[in-house]
Amino acid sequence: MKSIILTGMETEPVNYSSGGGLEIVPCIGLSEINVVDDMPLRILYNNEPVKGTLSISIDGKKNFSLKTDADGRTTLSVKRSGDYMLYVTRGSQGSSLTFHIGE
Repeated sequence: MKSIILTGMETEPVNYSSGGGLEIVPCIGLSEINVVDDMPLRILYNNEPVKGTLSISIDGKKNFSLKTDADGRTTLSVKRSGDYMLYVTRGSQGSSLTFHIGE
């Protein structure tokens, strides 16, 4: 399990990947995301790209899914504020990324 906690940091990590297991990796700083921004993401398994489906829930309701390409890349268009949970599975493994977007 990997946790990322950002509170009052002046700078964020350059790379959110731990390099192992199934991961949802933001390609830009989480604190940089605002409503109407695009958030590039990668899905990795043991540091290798995964082509699959990423499920997105906002404020506890499943809203939609995104497909990743062969390089494990997709882009989430942030259209509103709220609590976001992104989830992906690969076989018996799962990975999630949760974050809040303010107004």
